[in-house]
Amino acid sequence: MKNLELPEGTEEIPVRITGGSIEAYDGALVIKRWSLQETRRRAFKRTFRIVGIVCAFSLVGLIVHILLLLIIPLLALTFFGSVIFFFQLCGETTSFFCANSTCPGCRLPQRLEPYMGTGLQEKVSLICPGCGQTAQAVSRERHQAS
Repeated sequence: MKNLELPEGTEEIPVRITGGSIEAYDGALVIKRWSLQETRRRAFKRTFRIVGIVCAFSLVGLIVHILLLLIIPLLALTFFGSVIFFFQLCGETTSFFCANSTCPGCRLPQRLEPYMGTGLQEKVSLICPGCGQTAQAVSRERHQAS
């Protein structure tokens, strides 16, 4: 299990973890509520990291000239896509980092990691680093209401 470095100000919310088995397990989702300034800073940082990586790889086109035909459209798509990505990240005001619970697949205590994104929603997808089984986390209050 890798050592996850959590930012300051995280909190835990109770969740119900379900997966491939019939059983559901109680757990805690580690979340962080971002301020407006922190949200924008994260969005800029992550967006510029992706744009920087694509631009660095495009420098290969200066050496291999046939790749210039592919790199110019790739750069254009990257810059337009980065704008969409930036605004999507600006909308993520609460993120989750992991869930501490028993994995429904291997039935061992694990730190389940985000599977399809880190934005906090009513139902989030998780993956077990031990067995690779995916799971869903739903807040306990919402689970009891249904």
